[in-house]
Amino acid sequence: MTIPDYYLLPRTDEFQNEYLPPHEEMLLALTGFSGSAGFLVLEGTRQHGALFVDGRYTVQARQEVDAARFEVVLSSELSPRGWLKERIGAAGTLRLAYDPWYWTEKQLKPWRDEAVIELYPVDTAALWLNRPAAALSEIEPHEERYAGRSSAEKLAVVRDFMAQKGAGALVVSDPASLCWLLNVRGRDVPFTPLVCRYGLITAANEAILMRGELIAALEEFQGTVLFDQDTASIGLLSLAGERGILAENPCLVPKACKNQTEQAGIRAAHQRDGAALTEFLAWLRGEVRQRDVTEFEAGERLTEYRAAQQLYVMPSFPPIVGSGANGAIVHYRAPERGSRVIQPGDVLLIDSGGQYRDGTTDVTRTVWLWDTPAPDAVRRAYTLVLKGHIALAVARFPLGTTGGQLDVLARQYLWQAGLDYDHGTGHGVGAFLSVHEGSQSISKRGFSQPLLPGMILSNEPGYYKEGGFGIRLENLVLVRDDLPQPVGAERAMLGFETLTRAAFDDALMDAALLSAAERQWLDEYNRTLEA
Repeated sequence: MTIPDYYLLPRTDEFQNEYLPPHEEMLLALTGFSGSAGFLVLEGTRQHGALFVDGRYTVQARQEVDAARFEVVLSSELSPRGWLKERIGAAGTLRLAYDPWYWTEKQLKPWRDEAVIELYPVDTAALWLNRPAAALSEIEPHEERYAGRSSAEKLAVVRDFMAQKGAGALVVSDPASLCWLLNVRGRDVPFTPLVCRYGLITAANEAILMRGELIAALEEFQGTVLFDQDTASIGLLSLAGERGILAENPCLVPKACKNQTEQAGIRAAHQRDGAALTEFLAWLRGEVRQRDVTEFEAGERLTEYRAAQQLYVMPSFPPIVGSGANGAIVHYRAPERGSRVIQPGDVLLIDSGGQYRDGTTDVTRTVWLWDTPAPDAVRRAYTLVLKGHIALAVARFPLGTTGGQLDVLARQYLWQAGLDYDHGTGHGVGAFLSVHEGSQSISKRGFSQPLLPGMILSNEPGYYKEGGFGIRLENLVLVRDDLPQPVGAERAMLGFETLTRAAFDDALMDAALLSAAERQWLDEYNRTLEA
């Protein structure tokens, strides 16, 4: 095989999953970077390259990656294409290799549009020596008492979509959509109960298939086949040739709009989850006064408190326990060996969640464990973040509003102080599915999906002082259309119900910066914790 100038290696798998099974963790194997988002440009010699990360991971990547081999680049400042174009030599072009099973047409198009870039497909498996074999789990039923709707009802909606598009078959390549559609769950990836296989839906039948089985089935099927424009890889799309059509995923919005059964289950899951977090924090406050407690131990103990709750299955992501300067690493993960001891005077950021049969949780609290007063600068920053959190929690907005239009509500007080944070304010959350669910979000990037009743999102503004401390305050919220309307309202307004049940830390608040309305919101929220 001709050696390319560079390999293009996104951190993903053939299903575009966020959390990957061990046999798909190529960036971790090649660079040591353990974050959940990244892009590696690897020289054809395989000795050097550049790792592109977003603002959540810049500090973490620089700690984990060998700087002598890999340059860490903030993707918002310089894109991979921009970095590569700076390295075009006398030939005037670059030969770039990509694996078609890890790229969608939408993802590859900007690269194809570059006149100075020549792309060609390769199998990147050879880049990773001693790659572990894939290990697939059993397919588990997701009972209707948790799902709220039968698979037959959901399939009827999808088949109506297929008929509208004039297609005889649909390939479901998004594992979360497949699990939702067929009311199944699995353990094919960490932290998310997914079945990482393909769904083939026809007018008469539905099946869950491995790649080889799907290839055989599509060779026999001669009609038009729909593929998900966001997750269907180029390799997958090629199986149907000219018979393949890219379209929107018909499962995405129905899955995001939780039905009444799912909403009730998620509320119950948050009650149990809040109890576990509250018990853990009480344990931790007492424990750090008596002995050394590491960040890793704290995360493990929090998981144990959750595991004692009914219907618990697993964490919804690796617990983030960052003390002191580690709290400023947005998606920090404490190592098992050499984990930092939580020190007196540390601000402690804890971001964690659980997967329960009846719901998925995600909550962040920043706490002060010590008897001495917290520094004024920390209390001020915490309170500005809290004010933004409350502003978003109480927002009212008309139907058709996107999360991008609401994002500024959470940032306004930080902006007024000349501060900000480099991550979105809110992501969608599934129902015993992915803790990061599309297509709903709250972000400066301004996604086009309107917020609809039944959608669940996070409300998580933050502030991070590199080398000092981190603050993030996260609750999950449910979009509702049946909340009390503003007095004199001339059109119906949507709003948020806060689902998370865990107290904010009074020791980190500067009460003088809170308005009477904000203090009232806190009082009312605290009363819900006692119910």
